[in-house]
Amino acid sequence: MRRLAIVLSAILIVVAPAWAEAPLEITWDDMMPEDWLPPMPDFIEHDYFDMDLMEQLAPDAPVVEGLDNQYVRLPGFIVPLKLEGQKIVELLLVPYLGACIHVPPPPSNQIVHVRLAEPQALEEPEWNAFWMTGRLRTQAKSSELAEASYTMVADKVEIYEWD
Repeated sequence: MRRLAIVLSAILIVVAPAWAEAPLEITWDDMMPEDWLPPMPDFIEHDYFDMDLMEQLAPDAPVVEGLDNQYVRLPGFIVPLKLEGQKIVELLLVPYLGACIHVPPPPSNQIVHVRLAEPQALEEPEWNAFWMTGRLRTQAKSSELAEASYTMVADKVEIYEWD
């Protein structure tokens, strides 16, 4: 039995790099625990643009621990954070257009702080949706615009093609 386990381990070591190249395609819903719902303000009694209120709703939203260190592919919209010339180096990936800029930020488990493996000039990053592929971590990261519960080093960026 022990010999079989050693042989299987050796096979996994040889085959694993081929598996590691295929990202797990996830959605924003996959990043929220199944038993958690984001708190919703009572917009009749509160101002939708009350940033203090909105930031209090879910500053430390829970993450899905099973996603930690997974190689994933996730679509979203870009909020640039750091540039080198015309190339983006760091960004927030968010589920909808305008998040963190024109409206209050989504819960922290709906924001990914992304560092690009290579700085990239992206076509109309403020309007287009993109696929980000990289190693996802359940690691909180703060920026001047929002709190992110996930981080990623993206090694592949593709424009999202709408069907």
